[in-house]
Amino acid sequence: MHGLEENMHNQQEIVELKNIIQEMDVISFDIFDTLLLRNVLHPSDIFEIVERIYYKQTAKRVNFKKKRILAEKKARNKSTNEEVTYDEIYYELETLCPRISEQLKKIEIETEEKFLICNTRMLELYRYALEQGKNVLIISDMYLPKEILDKLLKVKGYNGKHKIYISCEVMKSKATGKLYDFIKTREHINEEKWLHIGDNYVADYLNPQKLGINSYYYKAIRERYKDYKCQEIGESIIRALQINTMYLGNIGSDYWYNFGIDRVSIHR
Repeated sequence: MHGLEENMHNQQEIVELKNIIQEMDVISFDIFDTLLLRNVLHPSDIFEIVERIYYKQTAKRVNFKKKRILAEKKARNKSTNEEVTYDEIYYELETLCPRISEQLKKIEIETEEKFLICNTRMLELYRYALEQGKNVLIISDMYLPKEILDKLLKVKGYNGKHKIYISCEVMKSKATGKLYDFIKTREHINEEKWLHIGDNYVADYLNPQKLGINSYYYKAIRERYKDYKCQEIGESIIRALQINTMYLGNIGSDYWYNFGIDRVSIHR
């Protein structure tokens, strides 16, 4: 699908979800690739940007991307819980990047905020659910602490009345399904009147259904469009901008702006 046809399909998806929301009491949303989108193709691209920012600030190279991925892997291997915390990851990173890990942590959080954008189609659904008087929950398998995610969500427009449940806070995950069980008990939810929306086919779609929860597979935006094998970070950023712009359709009627984003920025 292309152009107008594609935009109509995306709008129809939101209409269909609104109809489902009307029948439910509880509506929950995933965060990354659902409520929020990144202006990079892959989450780990953020680490490469952090590496470049650190080099610009200090003129020192640290191979941050490789070490950051390794630190998270070590933290997960050591943990006996379903999730690790941000501090646990950076505890491991301190052994790989002595004396500079706190500076890198600060840069990573700032970079995440800069490259995250609001998914305005999901914001429309979020606000609709609140207007309909639904109990709105935000649920994520994530190592970032709740206070940071809450701030990011509010900055991007999700500032209504909702509750946030993060895997690293309760040490239960959507990936195992135990986080849904925890929330069901905590919130006294009738699973038949609960709708969860998210982009991970297993964690956000199949696992809730196994527990009798209604779920909607919200396919990640980067998977809805033809992907490119980017050779360097600049291409990743430009391609993500193209994809997000095409999906959100929020540029208005400026033909030349659309042309620049969609055609000129990368030779297709």
